[in-house]
Amino acid sequence: MKNKINLMVLMIVLLGILMGIQFKAGYNERFESSFIDREITAQVNQIRKENTQLSDTIRAAKHRVSLYENSAQEESPEIKKLKKEVEDMKLTLGYVEALGSGLIIKIDTNRDENLGFIMEEKKWFLLLINDIRYYGGEAISINGQRISPYTEIVLAGNHININSVPIVQPYEISVLGDIDRLGRYINDDNILIESMRKAYDMDISIKKSGNMSIPKLEDEKKLKYVRR
Repeated sequence: MKNKINLMVLMIVLLGILMGIQFKAGYNERFESSFIDREITAQVNQIRKENTQLSDTIRAAKHRVSLYENSAQEESPEIKKLKKEVEDMKLTLGYVEALGSGLIIKIDTNRDENLGFIMEEKKWFLLLINDIRYYGGEAISINGQRISPYTEIVLAGNHININSVPIVQPYEISVLGDIDRLGRYINDDNILIESMRKAYDMDISIKKSGNMSIPKLEDEKKLKYVRR
């Protein structure tokens, strides 16, 4: 009897041990599975978050590009003003061809003499160009040579050099600008033109032109050599 009781107790203990082992194994398995799931879920959520951030960044970049493209198409008044100033400066410096209306002034002499010496001695080219600019001349050329603020007009031997290119009489001065304004001051009654005629019997004609072309400078002056 005692042996049976001992055997039953032993069986109950063994059964308890087995149940404990099974419960522990199941708990560990469920805990490990739950931990892995949480890790995967965390990684998926992190990827989703990064994708959302990346999408936001792409949308913001596209928006900036769109704004830039629109601003390029619809320039601000400041940009337009700056471009206009640049174009005006190029025109003044002679870096672009000038097209429009203006005057054509031809200078010759009724005498058998070289005008180059007289034009140089009296500085009449310089004085006439200053007059033309003062009264609205936007672009000027003499015998096809563009006049800029840095153009040199000098006597070289028995002829005049402009932009290091020799020119000879008769001289043809093309002036682009407002015809009406230029015509009011650059005419037969201009003091300088009248003096040239009377003192040296020069033959000077002035006519208006509605369609003129003044070439650009062949060699642009380097501004680093220009003094202010």
